[in-house]
Amino acid sequence: MLARAARLCMAEAGGATGPLGADSSGVETTRYGTVVRPLKREKDFVEVAQKAYLKYHIVAVLGLQVILESEITPGNVNDMTMLPPMLGEMGRQGLSPGPSVFHADRGYDSNHNCQILFEMGIIPNIKQRGGAVNRGKPYRSRAAKIFDGKAYRQRGMIEGVFGGEESKRHQLHCRFILPDNRRRFGKIRAIAWNIKVLNRLRCARIRGIEIPSYGTASCA
Repeated sequence: MLARAARLCMAEAGGATGPLGADSSGVETTRYGTVVRPLKREKDFVEVAQKAYLKYHIVAVLGLQVILESEITPGNVNDMTMLPPMLGEMGRQGLSPGPSVFHADRGYDSNHNCQILFEMGIIPNIKQRGGAVNRGKPYRSRAAKIFDGKAYRQRGMIEGVFGGEESKRHQLHCRFILPDNRRRFGKIRAIAWNIKVLNRLRCARIRGIEIPSYGTASCA
């Protein structure tokens, strides 16, 4: 369903192919766990209650804000490790958009991620971590040579998805902790978002409003 909604959105936007981007945002839950923290008045480390948070990961068409893939994971899951399975699911669903550019921050910087993107025909425009060493990492080295700092600013457009989903006072909310329920919640949330995007795109077409292009189908 998510793939179908995404395809409808891209078709309505004239066959949009990119640019693409990935990011994650915190998801607030109603559950509490315990953590050990230093407490001044006790002059010792003590167990205190702390609200549990999850992470909402998405891959989206930037500018148009079409979500291609989404996952909700425990809050301690690294962004870098989530990109391969999300890109893999996009490929299985036929959502690999072909020649495009993929913007992402340092959290996604790895030789393996760059390799997957290159093999999909997508140019990784991923900001590298400070002090990075590319010896023995051919795909990461290749990505570093063609990194476009000016185009990288487009990455910030993905925040429009998270900003639109968050409430006025809090982050995203999720009451589902069990893995299967959590995953369903993430997919349903992404489908609902894409339906809203589709409605906006169709209204723009009906009223004769030009849908802007945020990227090209190929890059240097």
